[in-house]
Amino acid sequence: MRTWLVFLLVGCTAAPIVHVTPKPLRARLVSRAVLPALTFVEGPVSGSRLKDGPFTGQPVQGFSSLQVTSEGLLTVSDNGYGVPETSGDFVLRAWTLKPDFAKGALTATTRFVLSDPSRHLPWPIRNDATSDRVLTGADLDPESMVRAPDGTFWLGDEHGPFLVHVDGAGRVLEPPFPLVLDGGVLAGPDSPFLRPNLLLRSLEALRADAVRHDAGTPIASPDHRWLTSPEQLHALQTAGFRIVPWTVNEPARLAELLAWNVDGVITDRPDLAGAFLDAGKEVQGHRGARGLAPENTAAAFRLGLAAGVAVLELDLTGTADDEALVWHDAVLAPPKCARVRDGGLSIPATRLEVLRRVECDGLLPTHPLQRRDAGSHRVMTLTEALRLPGRLNIETKVHGTGLPHDDAAWLTRLLIRRVSEADAGARVTLQSFDWRSLQVAHREAPWLQTVALFEEQTGRKPVAARAGLPWPQQAVDVRVGRSAGFENLGLSADGRFLIAMLEKPLPGDTDCLAFRFELATKQWAGVAFRYPLDARAKAVGDLTLVDDRFGYALERDDTERRADGFKRLMRFTLPEVVGARVVKSEAADLLDLELPDAGTFTFPFWTIEGVAPLDRGRVAIINDNNFPFGRGRSESAPDESELIVIEPR
Repeated sequence: MRTWLVFLLVGCTAAPIVHVTPKPLRARLVSRAVLPALTFVEGPVSGSRLKDGPFTGQPVQGFSSLQVTSEGLLTVSDNGYGVPETSGDFVLRAWTLKPDFAKGALTATTRFVLSDPSRHLPWPIRNDATSDRVLTGADLDPESMVRAPDGTFWLGDEHGPFLVHVDGAGRVLEPPFPLVLDGGVLAGPDSPFLRPNLLLRSLEALRADAVRHDAGTPIASPDHRWLTSPEQLHALQTAGFRIVPWTVNEPARLAELLAWNVDGVITDRPDLAGAFLDAGKEVQGHRGARGLAPENTAAAFRLGLAAGVAVLELDLTGTADDEALVWHDAVLAPPKCARVRDGGLSIPATRLEVLRRVECDGLLPTHPLQRRDAGSHRVMTLTEALRLPGRLNIETKVHGTGLPHDDAAWLTRLLIRRVSEADAGARVTLQSFDWRSLQVAHREAPWLQTVALFEEQTGRKPVAARAGLPWPQQAVDVRVGRSAGFENLGLSADGRFLIAMLEKPLPGDTDCLAFRFELATKQWAGVAFRYPLDARAKAVGDLTLVDDRFGYALERDDTERRADGFKRLMRFTLPEVVGARVVKSEAADLLDLELPDAGTFTFPFWTIEGVAPLDRGRVAIINDNNFPFGRGRSESAPDESELIVIEPR
């Protein structure tokens, strides 16, 4: 017996030891419900600026948050089609989602439509002139939403970024709250407080005014110095505006703007714009051809036409006896009208018969090539100007004298009357820095093409009536990246604080910063915590706080339809010290979810932007399908909105 025992022990000792590594636990898919991509609700035509559009009605898409309530799952749509310039016809809504997991179907009903009837947003919105002031994707980009203990809702906006407070019907309750850090406002490149973005919003509002009256989209005509990059230009063109800058006289600048693909140019030197003409672009002779002859005179108009311009640009100022004079200034005075004495003649205070006696043939040292011709250089009336050949771009001038005929509405109505009398509507455009003039034309002459002038105002005091001003430009620190705003919004367990986290780290950092906002005082209370972003991730798509100890976050890269992408649900533990880093661990690989039959389910979307805790430790997750662009499931068909319920590992 002892011999056998010794043999057995020796045999066991000699056998190789095998280490079996247990298969890692996988998170499990419990349920899935799908809302078809081609789901629409009633509303205005949408997507008119997209290659794939327009769509009849409003698409139900872009779900960018998730919260469990007694009504169901609540979510909000983002700005619609990715950028403000393409999203002006996408109406912003919150939705109630109801899944039928037995059928695999998801339905969405409108919880509310966002609006600003009390004018709390301090920038122009697309529906600025309407009573309800419904908000669109050109106005805000809501990427997150929570319901506060008092029943109101808070939205995290990406473009500001801002916190936006709305009531249960979606109406903005107060001015938005920009992100404040160390006493300064942090902003992103799409902030409406930045002048280029304010301009786009102003033009959107002006176009909406035109559309309401069946008028055409206004042409945008900026001071050429405002255009500092082709990106500025292309953003406005993408939004559907033709861009014709003024006044460009340097050959190098003309060549640069042509390379940027402006739609036309206004110039004092039409003789230098041959390349524009060769390219089929519109060339306008500024005040005829101011660089070659005394401005706004028959000589200047003749030289402009001789240089091949398609359009003569000219100015109108009202006289004391109900006529419009083709002149830029409020006075006829030296040096343009050299023989006028005593400070000149005020046009709005002087009768036409007196003004018509004045010769305005002064040559300006700023335009050394100016020459007189043998004809008269007296100013002409609008009626006479309408007899000029070709097309005319006529600017209404408002000088701020306070006199009755120095008025945008009066001068615009006179122009409309004279153009109608001459049957010249097809060859006239009305332009103005005072956009009230354009609005009068939209209402009273929708057949007349309007042109919105605006200028570079660096170092100048804004004039309230000009070009949609006052624009509320603010000193902001543009450190938040594009698409890096408040994608993430949570509510602290005690209901005292909103936790607003940036989607991406600030430049030079590897952590996403989460900020505390105290609801009682409506003040920022510093950094709540730092969230270390995985090296494989590009952004955090959503977060939720489960209790006062931990929460969930969605980390993702920028891929779609790839099995080797990075889409993770992370569980994080809040730090004991305010402002410190969270500790996190992986709760689910969304590209490797276990199915009940032991198969694998993937959630391969670029943008996964909604997470909410459920009972029994389960978690609901939803994608932003980016309709009509998302291609996470198929290269040829737009993504559906998918709601999944998982059991994290």
